[in-house]
Amino acid sequence: MSIKAVFFDLDDTLAATSEHDAQAFLAVQDHLVNQCHARFARTRRLIKDFKTVLETYPLDPTSTMSVSRWRAGLWTRALQVHRADNVQNAVELGCDLQNIFDTERLRRFCFKQDVPDLLRYLYRRNISAAIITNGHPQVQRAKLRAC
Repeated sequence: MSIKAVFFDLDDTLAATSEHDAQAFLAVQDHLVNQCHARFARTRRLIKDFKTVLETYPLDPTSTMSVSRWRAGLWTRALQVHRADNVQNAVELGCDLQNIFDTERLRRFCFKQDVPDLLRYLYRRNISAAIITNGHPQVQRAKLRAC
């Protein structure tokens, strides 16, 4: 009996998702400090609180808005709760922060170093490879396109 297919998980298996996320959050923090002149300690606390809310409510429970729009709303709420320094329009800044996060994350997003060679090896041996994930299709498809 031979192997016909191999199933892989995407996040933190084929791609270093946590590392890409950390770099994206640093870009958000840099924006808050350099463009919005927010204090460094406050930005770290704001990002920590955003992450906590995101873990609890990663997606719109009504499924009526895009993931990015939902998460921009989470940023907006975090900004309002923290009364972030120099925030004139929390809604606009929330959208900007989510856009920065998405852009920076996907700009860096790629398979880990040996993954393309592994996939080519499987292909040459007529072994199907499938990538599975429990993430939202909108988010996961963007990450797969980046890879």
